[in-house]
Amino acid sequence: MLQTLRSMWPQYDIDGVHNVWIVKPGDKSKGVGIAFEDSLDDILTYISDPATQDYIVQKYIGMIML
Repeated sequence: MLQTLRSMWPQYDIDGVHNVWIVKPGDKSKGVGIAFEDSLDDILTYISDPATQDYIVQKYIGMIML
C-alpha cells in the first residue's frame, strides 16, 4: 500500500511531521539572519513582535536519496 501511495504522490518523502522550514528576513539580508526551524512554535517566535521586520518562510526541500 505504501509503495502505491508513494508512486501516486511525488512529495510523499518530503511531506509530514519532519519538515524543515527556512526562515529568512525579507529585506535583502544577503544571508544574514537565515534560520532553519522544524516546529511552528519556533517559527512564530520570529513574527510574534509586530516591530520586527518581515520574514519569509519556505519549506526546505533537500536532496532525497532513493
